[in-house]
Amino acid sequence: MTAAKERIHHIYDTHDTPVVLFSGGKDSQVLLHLTWEVAQERGLDFVNCVFRHEEFTVAPTIDLVRHYASMPWVRMYHLCIPTPCMRMVFDKGVPWQNWDWRRENIRPMPEYGIRPPKEQFQSIEWYLEATEQYQCQWFAGKVAQLVGIRSDESRFRWRASVNKLFENYINKANGCSWSTMCKPLYDWRERDVLKYLYDHKIPYCRIYDFQLFANMDLRTSSWLHPEKMRFLKKLRQIDPQFYDQMLKIFPDQVVHDRYADDRNDNSIVEKYGKSIETIEQYINEHYVDGPTRNLALNRLYQIYKLQKTERNKVMNNYPLDYVLKYFIRGQIYTLLLPYRKGHKKWKSLL
Repeated sequence: MTAAKERIHHIYDTHDTPVVLFSGGKDSQVLLHLTWEVAQERGLDFVNCVFRHEEFTVAPTIDLVRHYASMPWVRMYHLCIPTPCMRMVFDKGVPWQNWDWRRENIRPMPEYGIRPPKEQFQSIEWYLEATEQYQCQWFAGKVAQLVGIRSDESRFRWRASVNKLFENYINKANGCSWSTMCKPLYDWRERDVLKYLYDHKIPYCRIYDFQLFANMDLRTSSWLHPEKMRFLKKLRQIDPQFYDQMLKIFPDQVVHDRYADDRNDNSIVEKYGKSIETIEQYINEHYVDGPTRNLALNRLYQIYKLQKTERNKVMNNYPLDYVLKYFIRGQIYTLLLPYRKGHKKWKSLL
């Protein structure tokens, strides 16, 4: 905890406006409290905070966010941005958009939510660059976006935390030139986060209790996230009303719920994992024509170029089955990280 607070102090020293990106999850919740401790030590009266409201967020998470928004020391910016996403229907990648004005929404957009002007809401493609620029425009000077990312959560998050020898928890933002992405809790474990909440008697989002008894990872991410959709059967147990509302909007999603366990990824790999060309064939057959398929094909081209570098040739950082599974899981909104199996072989050649 001491090291995390020292990092937050350093962030305050080197930035004009620190902002906590609050998701309603346990990690960003602890980060918000630690930032408030630092702010008080520096004689400040509040902490800037942004909540990016995804449409398919369950009610317990929204309840916790509203609880913090009511606190006098939290200056909350509750953003409703029509970000593009992708959901999986069995083995088909189907694009969709948060708060899409052309269809029924799962709940009304909150009146207190900050949203782009109508002409921008409907015309701009709100990918990461546009979204980051929009959420940082409310703050002056050099903006520090503080996130509760921990390196032990996934390979992607570990990789994002070891890019530099010094200030490795401060990185360039993805889409906003006047901001940085800061991860003061990058070396915390889940038990450290839970211990902080327990020691300080801080109530956490009650969705975690449901997930614990359902034998799930403790996450507050959207239920339409490709990696989380394999738990749709458990959503029926955790929140049947939310499940029914979701199927009312996306009735085809029941196919994924009913048959996803029967899908044989190994047979898909055997059929399409023979070459870059067969992976391209998989994308053309399984991704809906439009921006989503174009993005997937662009990712495949980026991976192909990475495969051709001398280092990756030796290390076999992008084996074909590994690449294909990336597209099967619909993870195309972040570039595939290298597979580390060949690292020892590469070091032996240096």
